[in-house]
Amino acid sequence: MTSCIYENQLGKLYLGDAKHVLTYFPSQSIDVCITSPPYWSMRNYGNPDELGQESTISEYVENLCSIFDVLSLSLKDSGSLWVVIGDTYYSKTKGTGGKTKKQLTNPGSFFNPFRYNENLPEKSLCNIPARFSIAMQDRGWILRNEIIWHKPNAFVTPTKDRFTVDFEEVYWFTKINKKYYFNQQFEPFSSKTKWKFDRRDYEGDSEWDKGTGQVSHRARNMRPNEKGRNKRTVWSITIGRVHGIKHHAKFPEALIETPIDATCPDGGTVADIFMGSGTTAVYCQKTNRNWLGIEINSSYCDTIIKRVEKML
Repeated sequence: MTSCIYENQLGKLYLGDAKHVLTYFPSQSIDVCITSPPYWSMRNYGNPDELGQESTISEYVENLCSIFDVLSLSLKDSGSLWVVIGDTYYSKTKGTGGKTKKQLTNPGSFFNPFRYNENLPEKSLCNIPARFSIAMQDRGWILRNEIIWHKPNAFVTPTKDRFTVDFEEVYWFTKINKKYYFNQQFEPFSSKTKWKFDRRDYEGDSEWDKGTGQVSHRARNMRPNEKGRNKRTVWSITIGRVHGIKHHAKFPEALIETPIDATCPDGGTVADIFMGSGTTAVYCQKTNRNWLGIEINSSYCDTIIKRVEKML
């Protein structure tokens, strides 16, 4: 039996491997899982068995999907899974020869030294997010949206032979295609759209049906929702820094606000099975939501606990 290392009125934190810990979670107990797993061959978080150190992309994708297979047992039928995942460029010698000067300038980037043997050309984008999303669909998950997380302040890269990558994918999966929980989210209308509707409101005699004495059906359908327009799938969110947090792949709190607000009902439970620095727990504490966290690195667990305790 796995043990909980921290608990308060809203949340619980578990130290251990996500796939193992998830087997102890009750069936149909989680409303939303939002997480960012370790990316393939990008960083080493200090555990020899951690995800992301596989020698092949297919092995990484298989391991990641198998973890979500276990999660699906605890996720409610009405629940949602959100996965933030990044890509990388292929090199057969990536990670060999110990720490290089480049790795030393990118804290946390050192991974296990071995040679890769993928059937990919050198310097090709690996296309890992797409491979992962297709593998999840093959397992029966329903892909509702692919969100583009645009980073206006993306890290500068020294490359001169390609464009700078300033986005990551966020995938939204559900278990069923109907009756999953969703609270529609809105964003402001563009200034052009707002001007068009404002003008019609002042000059709007043309949409008045003189026969019925009412606004025409067509005009009612065109009239904008006071809350704004349905939220789009490209989200421009800056990479934020949290003072005193030693974690090199934190997602910003603003990135998880919309997914949680949209897919977690009142009184629901949010899980983050690769909790990292604890941003999910912090947001749930702020918004009075229940949360469950799993983290394999004990030092990160200490960070999570300190951040949560400051909220109490």
